[in-house]
Amino acid sequence: VPASCRVAYSDALMLWLVISFSWTHRDSVYRGGMPAFWLSAALTSSLTHLATCISCNPGPKWSQTGQANNEAILAGEGAEGVVSALFNNAPARALWGGLCTFAGSGCIQQIADMVAEKSFDETLSVAERTDYLHYAFFIRSDLCFDNIDERKYDSRSLALLLCDNVPAFTPDFLRMFSQAPRSLGDAHVLVRRPVRVTILGMHASYLLEIKHMWDMYASEPLVFEFTEISIDRGRCKDAGCALEQTTHPVFLKLLQKMEFLGSIGEPVLMGLEELMPELSAAVLAYQPDLAVCTHPPFLCRILHGLAKDRRLGVVGFFGGSIESMVQSEELVDWVTEFHSMSQLPNVLFTTTSAFLSVKIFAATGVIARAVPAFGIAADMFYNPTKQEVLVWKTSTHCCNNYPEFFGYIAALSQQVGLPYEFEHLKVLRSKKQADYETLASFQAVVLFPYDLTLFSFYDMYHAAMPIFAPDKLSSTHYMWRGAVSAPRYSDLEQERIAFRPGWPTDWQGLKEKMNLTDFEDLGLNLHPRFTSMDVRTRLFWSQAVEVYYYPHVQYFESAGDLVYQLSKAQFSTISAEMQRFDRTNLQNAAKFWR
Repeated sequence: VPASCRVAYSDALMLWLVISFSWTHRDSVYRGGMPAFWLSAALTSSLTHLATCISCNPGPKWSQTGQANNEAILAGEGAEGVVSALFNNAPARALWGGLCTFAGSGCIQQIADMVAEKSFDETLSVAERTDYLHYAFFIRSDLCFDNIDERKYDSRSLALLLCDNVPAFTPDFLRMFSQAPRSLGDAHVLVRRPVRVTILGMHASYLLEIKHMWDMYASEPLVFEFTEISIDRGRCKDAGCALEQTTHPVFLKLLQKMEFLGSIGEPVLMGLEELMPELSAAVLAYQPDLAVCTHPPFLCRILHGLAKDRRLGVVGFFGGSIESMVQSEELVDWVTEFHSMSQLPNVLFTTTSAFLSVKIFAATGVIARAVPAFGIAADMFYNPTKQEVLVWKTSTHCCNNYPEFFGYIAALSQQVGLPYEFEHLKVLRSKKQADYETLASFQAVVLFPYDLTLFSFYDMYHAAMPIFAPDKLSSTHYMWRGAVSAPRYSDLEQERIAFRPGWPTDWQGLKEKMNLTDFEDLGLNLHPRFTSMDVRTRLFWSQAVEVYYYPHVQYFESAGDLVYQLSKAQFSTISAEMQRFDRTNLQNAAKFWR
């Protein structure tokens, strides 16, 4: 019985009991008005869950013809109607939480199963059947947690059906993005005063990462003086890492001009061009020798003129896509300017992820070097004093089966005698206990990455805290939700991807530019622009994401597999192996920046 129907049946029983009690004792009870609230609550809850169970009646986001589609579902002819309503008969792609209006997760699972069954219709072509598998996958993957119910198809099983011929990854794909810039070798650097560095960004984590890395590992023989322009409304504050937001009036004015567009509320910087002279002058007033632009990369426009006039050096340190916060009308001009800026001898663009470097190259032809990040918790060290495992799941659009997941793993843990309890990050934050010392006191962390550049991953790896993550096949459900890994959409029809004029937009052209013409792609279109709509492309490029190629991360296939692995893991051994790799990684990063 689907979860939504189990709830509906219990609601119906409660409703019957309340009505029976009220009628039997109507003379004595109604004088006090006692059952009025009970009856209202029971009636509302019952009708909501029964509607979900019987007809999967969605909210207004479903479509303007939602009732007709519900009737089609009840008539057993609903797969075509669902696809038409949710995807407007366009190719399948991420729904960005479009199903959150449902009363329960059971309904989403029920609809996904129905669409998946359509893929086995032998009267359809292979391409049509593959399309239905994709539609079912993206319906199912709008849920927060996968593989915790008794439905026929979870996201992982659908991905397995789709990904039977995805080619293996080769190191050649990343070699061009991991080479260090030309070094001065043994040349002596003579500096008579501290080097003034101004760091600019709308995400405090990137500012702090650069400051910690350069100060602690890359400064000698230099001495840095940092000025942070943090246009940040409070990221990382729960962990005590956020910088104070700048009080500079022109940057506050820029923040005020930000708008949130489309059904998913995509942030867009509307006033950058208008404020450009004031913004550039504000940066120059700090008299920097070097300026670092972080998130979003669009802020590097403020520094372009200054770099072109050789008034300072510029480092771009990116953890977000170059399309982030850019108006659709400005995208082509921006990627063209981005390429032009990268050609200046006093400009160096870098990223925190190899796949992000690939995406930037695919759109612009710019080689942004991938540099290992180490997070912002420089003083965080693994110290497991709690008998608990931390569950790290953030930035999810639709998390309506969160209680089911925790109930499921708790029951499994009890069956196998797992001596640990589970705590969600959300609960820690609500109790104001998400400081680094507390985070490091858990036995291990179960990390569900929603995107490919997570400072939380780097923080915990650098602290040598054992990490358990969904395996690569499961990552197709979890990881590709953020604005970095897949371009976000204001509407399903609007694709927010831009290419530099003259640069190839197709996969074969990109392969040639990456010198990979001999790579056997098995006839698949693996262009990174399709991670928002193709499960096979997601699986292929997951091999370029740090969570999936850093050694000693533990991977699980399901909730049951997670509990089993936790029961067998030697946390101290895992932690020691992570420390060894981290030291080597840190030396490489320090060498790069020096």
